[in-house]
Amino acid sequence: MYLHPLQVRCDRKTPTCHNCDRLGVNCPGYSDTAAILSHRDGSRQRIQDSVDTIYRASGVEKRKVGSCDECRRTKSRCSRTRPTCKRCTRKGFACKYNAKYDAKYDAATSQSPSSSMPVDDQMLTTSNRSGSVSTPGSQANLMGVSLSAHLSPSVQWLFADALPQDRFHLQSLADKFFDRISTLRCLGFIHKPTFYQALDRGTLSEDFGEAVIYIVAALGARMYLLDTPSEFNNPFHGIPGAAWAERARDLAMREIANPSLSTMMAMVLICEHSISMDQHALAFVVFGSCLRIMRLLSLDSPKKVPASPGLTQMTQLETERRLLWSCYILDSFLGGGVDGNLYWKDDYPCVPLPCSDANFVAQEQQYLDFNAPKLSTFEPFPDRSYLNLRSHTIYLVQLRTRVLRLIRSNSQEANIWDPGSALLDIIQRLEIWYAGLPEQLVISDLNAYVHKELSIISAVFMLHFLYHSIVCDLLRVSLPGYVFPLSAAFHSAPLEFRRQCQERCRFHADEISRLVRVGFSYGVRVFDDLHSLMATFESTKIQIIHTATATSNAIDVRERASYNIQLNMRALDILHLQKDKPNPYHKALLPLLEKFDFNNVVAEWQAYPSPVSMDSEQAEVTGPEDTGFLSSLAPFRLAKEEIRAQTKQRRGSSPAANDHPVSPSTVRPPPIISMPQKGALSSVGGGIGNGGVLESADFSLDRIQLASTTQPTPTGVNDQDVGAQMQEGVPKEMVDLSDLAEDYIRMAGEMANYISWDISEPPSWLNFDISSSNI
Repeated sequence: MYLHPLQVRCDRKTPTCHNCDRLGVNCPGYSDTAAILSHRDGSRQRIQDSVDTIYRASGVEKRKVGSCDECRRTKSRCSRTRPTCKRCTRKGFACKYNAKYDAKYDAATSQSPSSSMPVDDQMLTTSNRSGSVSTPGSQANLMGVSLSAHLSPSVQWLFADALPQDRFHLQSLADKFFDRISTLRCLGFIHKPTFYQALDRGTLSEDFGEAVIYIVAALGARMYLLDTPSEFNNPFHGIPGAAWAERARDLAMREIANPSLSTMMAMVLICEHSISMDQHALAFVVFGSCLRIMRLLSLDSPKKVPASPGLTQMTQLETERRLLWSCYILDSFLGGGVDGNLYWKDDYPCVPLPCSDANFVAQEQQYLDFNAPKLSTFEPFPDRSYLNLRSHTIYLVQLRTRVLRLIRSNSQEANIWDPGSALLDIIQRLEIWYAGLPEQLVISDLNAYVHKELSIISAVFMLHFLYHSIVCDLLRVSLPGYVFPLSAAFHSAPLEFRRQCQERCRFHADEISRLVRVGFSYGVRVFDDLHSLMATFESTKIQIIHTATATSNAIDVRERASYNIQLNMRALDILHLQKDKPNPYHKALLPLLEKFDFNNVVAEWQAYPSPVSMDSEQAEVTGPEDTGFLSSLAPFRLAKEEIRAQTKQRRGSSPAANDHPVSPSTVRPPPIISMPQKGALSSVGGGIGNGGVLESADFSLDRIQLASTTQPTPTGVNDQDVGAQMQEGVPKEMVDLSDLAEDYIRMAGEMANYISWDISEPPSWLNFDISSSNI
């Protein structure tokens, strides 16, 4: 009956119409509505009265004519509900309506009890009209979360559509950006003193452009949620600064026909913000524009620097270089090693690496142009201690791209266990890099205070997350289930070589868990870079598969793995900020934990029922080669999922202990893979002949032995401490699963597609309730 005035066909189902249920309106039935709604008498007033009757019967508010003054001023969509609209209620604005609509409103409210409902009740009543799917779990979640909980007045301004006009709030947002975002990767391309000078003068728009100001504010606002989540106790309010990011995107798109350096800055930052908001399709499109603007502005072409450049010229030149390297890093993370998604494959920019932040801020020239370090000369650089944090990050990103491309091909000219193979070449390059890491970039208790003072602690941790995740990405193909093309090369490899690859992979996965534990002792800002989340996720997968398929599965072995996995799962829960959405990391990991009998970990997340027994045919979720074997949590796969979901929708609508690592000199070096010569099954070669730069390096792999064949204990934690902490989450009746290793290996093989790349599309036998609020 509700549907007829809106020109939507009523299905006439009894006792209630299905379409009314779908729209969230309680159908009042069909008693005498046919006569009331009849058009034969030509009375529009009678039709309007009947519509009001339906709204009163259903308890749903009816939108009135005319937007409120606040929504009209900002040109926002208004719900037009009385006495206050939903947007003003959500943002804490004073809601007022134009006087010319008051007469109509007063007449309507005299008969409409729903319009006099308290604002809190209105929010509860209208929550089902958002279009989301209603399930038993989601209904319980909605009732458990108080939608009437208002935002604290101290943070309401973060949800406004317009930027704050007072200098205090603008500077606080800028402080968050330069303290937390600008220090990451190569995002420090905005000259901080120049920005604050423009802020004091009131010339930000003229000097940097509105798009840059809005996206800087949006990225700064997001840090408030990460730092003080208790202030944002209602996840349905969204992410602070989201409206500003949307405004920045609109402004940047207006400039795209005549792009400038400011347009490029805004686009790169919008891309970063889109990834953090899980808007991966938007990130891909915006990044494509960044690459074309980069070419138009010739940022990827070397520029001749005059002998005595001015301060402004030096600042602009360094800004251009940092923008270019930001694009290079984004290309690697968004491309995921798939050639079709990469702009830089075998090559890389030939411009100098970024100078130090101190030189950039002081507008000083650190090197003469012909002496400036480049990525091509990073390895033979005589003293890497002079290379800054951003340069080290760029070098590791280049190796990461090589690794992700390598595991997606099996066209090796030599056996992977032979000295000089591409796999062992990358391993040695990483070892040389780690051995030569400057003292100031090592994670230690004292250095952590220095890093926090310099606002680079998140960037330093990201560097170490990146290092360990690169080795994990390379050597995970030696484990059952990771059926990337390169994994076929391990079928004929010596068993000892394969075992050592698996041990080495597990070591670095454990090191990532150690970084998570140590990082939380320094605060949540350690995890500002989103790569820390992906590294933690991949570390958890590797520990699950390695424990089940490559160890004895003894009780103590699984307990040690469970300790790390529980730590990772809690970290992934804390760092997932969009609490109104299912946690994608838990959604992907819990089926693996269930299938490989980590029941003590699954018990901690009791919203998930146990799946039925596995059917190998149903478990074969095909990942075609045109997906590039990407993990479905990779940005490109997530972007494709967004497009597919939107298309479908359009069709349908038509912590841890405070431990600190010991000094760098006593840290146990990672175990090194032995390299049998051709034809040998278990002998170990002396070194790797790489040719070129690395051949002359004084580096012998024979001098470093495997530290342990068992699971390594995280540095700084003794066995008693680990055992005591593990006792809390591990059932005492845990059975010994040591006889099930062969079954786990077979199971991993059957789940190969799911483990390797299609983990966001679980098969039908995994019937989990992802809508629960406990995740």
